[in-house]
Amino acid sequence: MGKVSKREKAIRILGVTGAVYLSFRYLLPLTAPFLAALLIGLFLNPAVLWLKRKVRIPASVSSTVLVGALVAALAFGLLYLGKILLGQLQALVTGVPIYMRYFNNWVKDCCCQVEIFLCLPEGTVFTQVTGAIEQAGLRARESGMNYVMDGSLSFAKGVGTAGAVLAIFLIASVLAAKDMEKIREFLRRSVFHEEIGRLLGRLSSVGGAWARSELTIFTFQTLICAAGLWLMKNPYALLAAVGIAFVDFLPIFGSGTVFVPWVIICVIQKNYGQAAALMTLYLICYFLRNTVEAKKMGNRLGLHPMTMLMAAFIGWQLFGLAGFLLGPIGLLIILEFI
Repeated sequence: MGKVSKREKAIRILGVTGAVYLSFRYLLPLTAPFLAALLIGLFLNPAVLWLKRKVRIPASVSSTVLVGALVAALAFGLLYLGKILLGQLQALVTGVPIYMRYFNNWVKDCCCQVEIFLCLPEGTVFTQVTGAIEQAGLRARESGMNYVMDGSLSFAKGVGTAGAVLAIFLIASVLAAKDMEKIREFLRRSVFHEEIGRLLGRLSSVGGAWARSELTIFTFQTLICAAGLWLMKNPYALLAAVGIAFVDFLPIFGSGTVFVPWVIICVIQKNYGQAAALMTLYLICYFLRNTVEAKKMGNRLGLHPMTMLMAAFIGWQLFGLAGFLLGPIGLLIILEFI
C-alpha cells in the first residue's frame, strides 16, 4: 500500500510539475497582458465603484479615466527618470576615452610590478596583455555590429508587436476595472472555483508580501545609493544606484557583487575615504534587505531560503531572467496541488 501511495505521489508531482512548466512556457506568454490587466482592474475597481455610487459617474467613464491617469503618471515618471539616466549614460559614454587612459595606466603599473617580480624584460607582460585586450575588443565590436545588423529587423517587428500588446493591455485594463464584479462572479461559478480560490489566496498572500518587500527594498536601495553616491560627487549617481539595486534584486548576486570589488579597487588605489563610504553604503543595503525581508515575509513561505534560491535558479535556466520570479511562483503552485 505504501508503494502504491508513493507511486501515486510521484505521478502527481510529475503531472503537476509538467502542467506548470507547459503553462509557463506556452500559456503564460499568451495571457500575460490580460493577467496584468486583471491586476490593474483589482487595484482600480474600488475607486470605480466609489465614483459610481457617490458621484454617479458611469463605470465605463471612470474606468477609462482612471486607467488613463495611472498609465500617464507611470509614463511621466518613467520618462523623467529615463531622461536623467540617459543623460548620465551619455556622460559615461563621452568619458570612456578618459577612463580607458586611466585603465591603461593602471594595467601598465600592474604589468611593471609583475615584470620586476619575475625579473622579465621591461614591456614584456604589458605587450602581451594589451594585445589580448585589443583582440578581445575587436571581437566584441565585430559581434556587436553583427548583432545590430541582424537584430534591426527583429527590433522593428518587436516595436510593432509591443505597441499592439500595449493597446490590448489598456483596453483589457479598462474592461477589468469596469467589470471586476462580473469577473469575480464568473470565477465563483467555475467548476474549479475551490482550486482557483485556494491558489489565488496562496499567491496573493505570499506573492503580495514578496512583491511589497522587493519593491520596498529596490526603492529604498536606489534612493540610499543615489544619495550616497551624490554626496561622494559621483556624476553617475542615479545610474549606478539603479544598477546596484537591480543586481541586488537577483537572488544569486546581491549588492556585494558591485560594492566589494569597488571597495577593493579603492583600497588598491589608496582612496580609503571612498572605500569607507562605499562599505558603509554596502552595509546599509545589506541590513536593509535582511530587515525588510524578515519583517514583510516572515515565515509566510514556509520554505527554506535554499529551496527558494534553487527554484529561482531553475527558473532562470528554463525561462531566462523572468525565471527568477517564475521559479518560486511555480514551486508554490506545485506544492499547493501535490
